[in-house]
Amino acid sequence: MDKFKIILILGTPRSGTSKLVSDIEENFNVSSCLETHFIPYFYKYKFLWGDLNKLKNRKKLLEAIYAFLKIWTLFMFSNFAKRTEDIFHENNILITEKYLNEIVSNSNDFSSLIEEMYKKYCEINKTSACIEKSAYFENLDLDFINNVFSDVKVIHYMREPRMVVSSWLKINEISPSSKYEGYKQWSSHFLNYSRWGYENPQKYLNIKFEDMLIDNTKIINKISKFLGLSKVKIKKQSKSSKLLSQFIGHNNINQKHIAARMHEDNITNKMPIFSEFHETHKRAGYCLDESAAINLTFFEKLLYEIRAFLSINNLKRKIKSYLPMLIWLCQILKIIFFINMFLKSGKSKQ
Repeated sequence: MDKFKIILILGTPRSGTSKLVSDIEENFNVSSCLETHFIPYFYKYKFLWGDLNKLKNRKKLLEAIYAFLKIWTLFMFSNFAKRTEDIFHENNILITEKYLNEIVSNSNDFSSLIEEMYKKYCEINKTSACIEKSAYFENLDLDFINNVFSDVKVIHYMREPRMVVSSWLKINEISPSSKYEGYKQWSSHFLNYSRWGYENPQKYLNIKFEDMLIDNTKIINKISKFLGLSKVKIKKQSKSSKLLSQFIGHNNINQKHIAARMHEDNITNKMPIFSEFHETHKRAGYCLDESAAINLTFFEKLLYEIRAFLSINNLKRKIKSYLPMLIWLCQILKIIFFINMFLKSGKSKQ
């Protein structure tokens, strides 16, 4: 088997990252898993588990990671899992949980623990590379990437900001609550990811959703060169493609369908933008109509910021980011048993 490689797909939610994962998995011998979201959060709080050179501490940390994944999965994918139970569980990195002791024994710190977890997932799926795609609403410190993965390639996938923000406002999960907050989040994502790419040019590739629609083959070839992976001779239907099909209610996902979705989104072309983010959009290569830009006063911005801070969705995002610390506290207080009972009851309801 070739040397293990991790492929990170970074991008805002609703920018087409799931379709990109499906395309990569169909064209290359790689495996992908459902969004996990745990790595940056546990990297931030890994000190809570003490010296990770000690096996018992690594075991407690990995147990906490699996608890996080179960809670996150229950929260984000419970309705989805009911419709696609078999495919859902095949694509879930939780399938590595039964190898917990082996993963812990083969590791010696946080970085190797995470890599062993993904190596085991690849071993189960008979591949040497794994796609980790987690699209975050919040802006993250990307320093964890180089500190966790020894061999990593990062694909930053972007979509026109108005399309993304328009889509965010149609969902209720943990998305921004206003156009202003949405544009602010999109802009901060772009600046943060492109900064990391500038500092790590050999590990970073920027791709636009719109370019993928225009010439899919050209972009796949570009990805092949970047990843150093050869394309498979015969395209295979990926597990993520099956999941995506079920998720949006279609049996066949193809470029015509995605193009139709984009055509529908063109109604957002007249969607107003805010002047303070206009330069960032231009820097990203999206030349939006400057005449449609809105100038906000200080007090208008303040009201938007207060609304965003007090929103329920912001509270949900905060709870998710602090979840590793809460799970650690449960371990300390010896009440992890009750978390498992809660998770089992949630699974039985599915």
